[in-house]
Amino acid sequence: MTLYSTLPPSSAGTAPSLFEQLRPAHSVESVLRLYHLDAALHLKLSSLFDITLSMVLEVWRLKHDMDAVVASGVWPFIGYVDLQTPDLPLAGGRAAEFRTAIRAGRLTTADRSDGMMVLATEVDVLALRGGGKAQDFMHAAEGAREPAAKLRVMNNLVRPMAVPSERAVRVMPPELQELDVAPCAPAPSTAELLLLPEGTSSSARVELHGRWAQHHTDANQLVYSNEYVRVAENACGELAHLAGLAPNALRMLRGQLAPKRPFFAGQEYWARADLQRSADGKHATALVAFHGAAAPGVAEERPSTAVRIDAAIAIG
Repeated sequence: MTLYSTLPPSSAGTAPSLFEQLRPAHSVESVLRLYHLDAALHLKLSSLFDITLSMVLEVWRLKHDMDAVVASGVWPFIGYVDLQTPDLPLAGGRAAEFRTAIRAGRLTTADRSDGMMVLATEVDVLALRGGGKAQDFMHAAEGAREPAAKLRVMNNLVRPMAVPSERAVRVMPPELQELDVAPCAPAPSTAELLLLPEGTSSSARVELHGRWAQHHTDANQLVYSNEYVRVAENACGELAHLAGLAPNALRMLRGQLAPKRPFFAGQEYWARADLQRSADGKHATALVAFHGAAAPGVAEERPSTAVRIDAAIAIG
């Protein structure tokens, strides 16, 4: 089976070239039981994020003294996330295999070759296929593990407490200097993720308005990146309803996140979502733009974060 074969190409481009060009500096395999599935035993995008991001952090700490890196004032802030799952029921409660690989690079553009240092981590998930029914959840599955999901995350190395001109880390910290560094293309930007897919038309729009709270944040003192994915998934539920689709018709298979400016607890946000549907009606893309507040109760014109969700539509 080819993973993601039901997914049309995204007009936002492919994953950052760093993932494709380099062999990983370090690879780690781990095993974890898989519980975070939906009613059809599909792996949710937000569940994939939660499960694999913790593994990424553990692998970093296993291979490098990341505590010393952070203590020196250098923090790895998420600049891009790519979550991918197939339209496939999995065996809940069974052991899944996680293969994590780390790469390092320097962002380069046409006008600048001394860009910031980045860490790119990729997690491939191999799991057992399930029956797709609730009664199958805890039953043993036969066969071999097969590709079931993928996480790609690019972290920008930043000195958040430094003056603006010195925040971007352009020399790899001593604790990470054993990593080979290669030039790499920037990850897709917020604007690129919000580009309209070719050959589609809008079938529904919705705006969600809320306020971030303490439970939305993480140890970085910012809104946790996966909260944007959760809000985008919620928006997809509203979009599917407005588009006249059944609750289980929209199968979210790929989610991309590009944060531009962070949110903090207490801040207002507006999530403006547009569901673009393909001409054949089999695929859809949800473009979700997060706007901060220009003034109390007034949304900023330009989005600060974007989530793009590509989905298959189950007909009948």
